[in-house]
Amino acid sequence: MNKRYKLYKDGKRLVIGTISVVGLTSFFGGLQVDASTTDQSSAVANVQLQKPDTKEQPNAQADEAPQINVNSDIATSVPANTTQTAGKSMIDDATKTVQQSGEVAKKAGIDVTQTPDEQVVLKQDNVTSETRKALASLNQQEQALKQATIIQQANQHAKAVADSQHDKASAQVESENKAADDNLDKQIASAKQAGLSVNVEIANSSPDYTSLKGLEGQALLSAMASNIEKFRQASSDGITATNADVKKLATMTAEYNQKKADFESATADRNQAIQKGKDDLTKARGALDKQTEIAKQAGISVNVEIANSSPAYTSLEGLEGQALLSAMVNNIETYSKAVSNGVQGMNADTAKLAAMTAEYNQKKADFATATTNRHQAIQKGNDELAQARGALDKQTEIAKQAGISVNVEIANSSPAYTSLEGLEGQALLSAMVNNIETYSKAVSNGVQGMNADTAKLAAMTAEYNQKKVDFTTATANRAQAIQTDSQNLSQAHDALDKQIALSKVAGLEVSLAVSQSTPDYKAIAGLTGQALLDNMTYNIDLYHKAIVNSVSTTRANIAKLASLTDEYKKAAAAYEGEKDKIDKANASKKQAYDKLVLARDNAIKAAVAEGDQHYQGTYDLNAYYGGYLNGKINYDYTYHWDVNKNNFVITNVSFHYSPEGAYHKGAGFWDTVYIQGPKYAIPNDSAKGNIQRGADLKENGNTLWDEVKSSQYGVMFYLSQNNRTGEVVVHQDNRAGVPFEATRLSNGDYELARFISRNRQGDSSVHNSEYANWIIGNKVVAHSSIPENPNVPKYEITPLYPNAPKLYIAKTIITDSPLADAPSPEKTTVTKHTPFLLPTSESPVIPKATVTMQSVDELPVATAPKKVQVSVTKHHVSVLPSAETPKNQKATMHNLVVQTVPTPTNEPIFVPVQQPTTQSVSVLPQTATSTQRYEAQQIAMAGLAVTLVGLGAVVAKRKYQNSHVI
Repeated sequence: MNKRYKLYKDGKRLVIGTISVVGLTSFFGGLQVDASTTDQSSAVANVQLQKPDTKEQPNAQADEAPQINVNSDIATSVPANTTQTAGKSMIDDATKTVQQSGEVAKKAGIDVTQTPDEQVVLKQDNVTSETRKALASLNQQEQALKQATIIQQANQHAKAVADSQHDKASAQVESENKAADDNLDKQIASAKQAGLSVNVEIANSSPDYTSLKGLEGQALLSAMASNIEKFRQASSDGITATNADVKKLATMTAEYNQKKADFESATADRNQAIQKGKDDLTKARGALDKQTEIAKQAGISVNVEIANSSPAYTSLEGLEGQALLSAMVNNIETYSKAVSNGVQGMNADTAKLAAMTAEYNQKKADFATATTNRHQAIQKGNDELAQARGALDKQTEIAKQAGISVNVEIANSSPAYTSLEGLEGQALLSAMVNNIETYSKAVSNGVQGMNADTAKLAAMTAEYNQKKVDFTTATANRAQAIQTDSQNLSQAHDALDKQIALSKVAGLEVSLAVSQSTPDYKAIAGLTGQALLDNMTYNIDLYHKAIVNSVSTTRANIAKLASLTDEYKKAAAAYEGEKDKIDKANASKKQAYDKLVLARDNAIKAAVAEGDQHYQGTYDLNAYYGGYLNGKINYDYTYHWDVNKNNFVITNVSFHYSPEGAYHKGAGFWDTVYIQGPKYAIPNDSAKGNIQRGADLKENGNTLWDEVKSSQYGVMFYLSQNNRTGEVVVHQDNRAGVPFEATRLSNGDYELARFISRNRQGDSSVHNSEYANWIIGNKVVAHSSIPENPNVPKYEITPLYPNAPKLYIAKTIITDSPLADAPSPEKTTVTKHTPFLLPTSESPVIPKATVTMQSVDELPVATAPKKVQVSVTKHHVSVLPSAETPKNQKATMHNLVVQTVPTPTNEPIFVPVQQPTTQSVSVLPQTATSTQRYEAQQIAMAGLAVTLVGLGAVVAKRKYQNSHVI
């Protein structure tokens, strides 16, 4: 038996609770469920579970769910004569209570969203009503927080029960498997100690577990019981197979031990022969290693090779008994002869390496003598070059401080040295003497060149200093002339600026153009000495004459501007007299217009003073749809006049749908109606072929909702019903598009909202011709007495003000005489000489020697018994899935900030509070079978407890919603 409830809260979310009851009364004992509300501001959900009879299950532990009562601690009653201070105190206290419940909910693990504060304005004439509204909103917030806390704790309890059963089953199976694996490991250790190769394989068994992802309540507990049974069966199968492997491994271990005893006797003789051969070879290698180390310390490159002798041994593969022993004697004789040959070869290499070491040491002594002579010659040349470089560096720094650009180059000379490559003894010493003489001559030439550069740089520095003195004199004469003449021109420009300012105050349009005048100055770039001084004097005289002309022109412009200003002032006085007459006539017209505007303003003030208005009504679906859509929609629109938007603004809406009576059945068409603001768009649903013989083929109540839920349609309430099955889809969003403006009609009334309905069109007898479209049905219209805006009167045209004279005045700026160029810094290059160093003599060629370390392949080893290889299997069952942590419940809360207003105003009093989201819980049918143990019953019982707790909260919410709509 299934019952479905459709519950609504806040207009945003559809909460569906499904209760499935399949013979649970006899299984669990008795159930008592009661959900009711004490009044419109509080809800109580009482849930009781009777403890089941455990006489037939002596080991069972029944959980008894405690009785749960959910009440808000916030009272909603307000005395009639409550003051603003008392009302604010009541709201502040209630807000703190909500905050405390929010903290409790957060500690329980609930995701609590803190939305922005909302303002409550308390005026003397609305304290009681607005306080009651605010307390009702806070009461609802606290109740939702408590209900969410209860559901959160109930889900956590169900999770704990499932985890307990999971851990118990896992521990038992783990213990059984460990015992079987320990027995197998003990036999494996015994086999490996005997020498068997044991391959341990892992067989992972993965039962077809039921996924626990997203499961809660009964569905989680039933799935956990089924998974435990599969888990245990898979473990039992693995243990049986493991015990069979233990028996097989014990038999094979005994057979292998016997074969090893035969092998060990032949091996003992082989080892004795090998030990003697190793001792002989080790002695000869020691003498050769010692001589090799002496040669390496002297610098000789010694290559040590390894010569490995491989005698033709008789194969012992597969031999046993006397055949194995005879073959072993023959191989020992062959091995001893090969060792003797190796010892003789290493002794010969040791004697050869000793003679080569003595010869190489003599060559190194000759090389050291030649190297010492070279070093002494280089030291003397470096000292002479350093002295000459020091003098050149000092003069270079003096020239740079004077401003001369000095480029320092490095000249490296390469004397023709005698090559020392491959020379030794007396030949090396003679060639080194010749190279030292060549190097000394190159050093002498470099010192002479640097001394010459030092003298040249000193003369250039003195000449450049004289040019700088001439430049300073010319520059000072120019600066003195410019200072005197520029002051006269500046005074004339100041007088002109003052007259321009007076004319602009009088109303004249004066434009000032600044021009640059450049006399025909003589070029002085690059000049020095007397030529620079003569041209500078000529340029100063030209500059003075240009300044005198500019001052004269500026004074003439000042006189002209003063005359035009006086004439314009007289014309402006005549204009003012005529303008006064016209202004008086226009004032009379404006007075009449203002009376009409005042009448409209008074009507608007009356509407503003009235504050929030309600327009309520009922939309009879039975009458409009001819019985195909049954029921009624009660609506309530809250609106007020907004002075900023100059229009009525709808600030809140609420709807309540109640089905009434039977509906006329049809072929399966989804009869649909929704409510929107008057300025929102209407969707297009006119594709032909979507309907056939009156039945929707491609649409249903949910897909139609998907088409219209976009914000462009502003849907506040949506109802769709299939006229064949009676299935109903309802969506409500009281905040969609809110606030929004009304539409003024031609008769002066205002349209607040409109009903849009879905109608079937086309001919059902013609294939693919039927379709549906959206049309405007009823409109919600509010009456208004606010008149239209009056027309603005036509005023007399004021005469034109006299045109102000426009003048363009030129201000001339005289370009300063050109500056003299500073003397260009001199540039020169000096060279630092560095001859390449003497070539170094080559070290004597390092001798290379090769010695051979002898070794002999060991005697072949008797074949040991083949290792027995065996595989055993450890059976692992994949981990029993754990229940997921239940998702945290979600809730919203916000604070109300109270503002008291001593003097009544026309502002809105209360901003509606957004209601918290209703919690939802669903219960799945019980699926536990008769073979499941009593713990499965306990799991199912705990799940039912979670369900009933959630149901109590949901039913209480539904009753509260029906009795209290903001």
